[in-house]
Amino acid sequence: MWLASAGDIILDALAMKWYHARVDREFNSLIKFGKTKISIRFGEKIIHGASTTYDFGIWVGKTWLSFAMEHIQDGSVLIHNFEKRETAFPTLVSDMKARNISLYYIPTRELIHSMNLHHMFENTFVIWAIAHALDIEKELIVEALHKRYGKKEKLWKANLGCLHKWYECIDSPLFTLETKTKSDQPHILLDGNTALALGALHAGVRCYYAYPMSPSTSILSYLAKTANKTGIVIKQAEDEISAIQMTIWSMYAGARALTATSGGGFDLMTETISLSGITEVPLVAVIVQRPGPGTWLPTRTAQWDLHLAIHGWHGEFARIVIAVSDQQSAFELTQHAFNLAEAFQVPVILLSEKVIAESRRMLPQFWQNTIDIDRHLVTDATQLKQLESTDRYVITDSGVSKRWLPWTSETIFFCNGDEHHEDGTLDESPGAADMIAKRIRKLKAIRNMLPDPIIYGNKTAAHSFIWRWSTKNAVLDLIEQWADINYLHFDYVYPLKTKVLEQFIENNTHVCIAENNATWQLHQCMQQHEITIEHTLYKWDGRPFFIEDIQKYINNN
Repeated sequence: MWLASAGDIILDALAMKWYHARVDREFNSLIKFGKTKISIRFGEKIIHGASTTYDFGIWVGKTWLSFAMEHIQDGSVLIHNFEKRETAFPTLVSDMKARNISLYYIPTRELIHSMNLHHMFENTFVIWAIAHALDIEKELIVEALHKRYGKKEKLWKANLGCLHKWYECIDSPLFTLETKTKSDQPHILLDGNTALALGALHAGVRCYYAYPMSPSTSILSYLAKTANKTGIVIKQAEDEISAIQMTIWSMYAGARALTATSGGGFDLMTETISLSGITEVPLVAVIVQRPGPGTWLPTRTAQWDLHLAIHGWHGEFARIVIAVSDQQSAFELTQHAFNLAEAFQVPVILLSEKVIAESRRMLPQFWQNTIDIDRHLVTDATQLKQLESTDRYVITDSGVSKRWLPWTSETIFFCNGDEHHEDGTLDESPGAADMIAKRIRKLKAIRNMLPDPIIYGNKTAAHSFIWRWSTKNAVLDLIEQWADINYLHFDYVYPLKTKVLEQFIENNTHVCIAENNATWQLHQCMQQHEITIEHTLYKWDGRPFFIEDIQKYINNN
């Protein structure tokens, strides 16, 4: 995680120079050792997606040498700290010269030993190397470092010492970056999990329950860190079952509550999701996806849990599945998720993924208080007095019945996990099928209310893509460069809305659906509506779709 901190500090400094930037990290699921890679993209325009190629790199140790050689651009710059480069890698220098790559050596180990510091401070030298090479003012790096380490005096002084030593190593910057004109529009730096947590706070969430499971854990960390200011209840449960049980009964009692996990944790939550379905208690749960099955690649990204979200429980009832794609959508869709859950009294599953959760970028500040909190409760005093017990589960054409909080009316109803009459009392007669039909009937009303998918770019183009989740970001960067690309994006993936999808397929000649899974899960959902996409692009190696993946597909088609 030391290198992750280095990436964040450089990102903060670039933001102070008013560059748009994005940082992504890749690391193994090991307590110590293993490969760690931090990628930073920055420029004058908003950065959406991640890239595999780079023009300037820092190579610390030898574990990433093959990656460095494969992905660095010809004519670029590579800084490294490997003393025995000529003997251990005899062809390295000649290969670099053949590709016109400038190779710079920094003696980090020697500097660390001379200052009697822990080897973790090698990453501090990485910060100085990047900053000095890019001509980022020393004052900006000092400010970014102080923001992170200023309260730890010993650590802060050691970092300053590294700063002075490093500036003796390279005479002049390798690049020159101008400080951009300060934007009139406020900007923020944050990752997807923090954006989701902020969305939950704006949605009126008063309780958060979770068992730590990467890559969802930082939602718990952020909400716990800010709990003194927000006043919300934070509980780290003993397991995922307890977490979602506390969530559903907090919702029943009237407090908006949230839980989040990954696919493996959601497996344990599915019985409670079914309980939400039959009791019609609204519920919101987040799945931050990572690859499976089991704990296959716990620190990588995936889009593998759509079927889990749609079908991962027993019985038949209505539910809603929403897919976040970036920080902005995580902030907004979390708020919509709660309004929809309470409007239709159903569970709502909010799907994110590791690359969204952990990537951090600069973006325009969120507009706050633009999404109303709508509880869909009976609160009027007169109406509360007029309620009858059968109102709670009365069979309606829409499938939605009246809902009120337990202590707000003298009228009582029964709430349990068995089939029931309209007042909640048990019912095992053949007539119980009418109650099942009532709950399923909500799907039609939900489908009619959900927003249509969004088209980015022109309505027609030479290359058209259908995606959801983080894949949107890679194609958005390409749309800005090439006018002949468009893209249909789904925020709301279940129940699936098909009218705009069918029109999009009809208007464009080469439509490709791309998914970060091996079994084309969204495509299968479309095929259930008799919609088949001819061209497909799938990836399931635990890495996101990079800009180069889309470029390669376009070049080959």
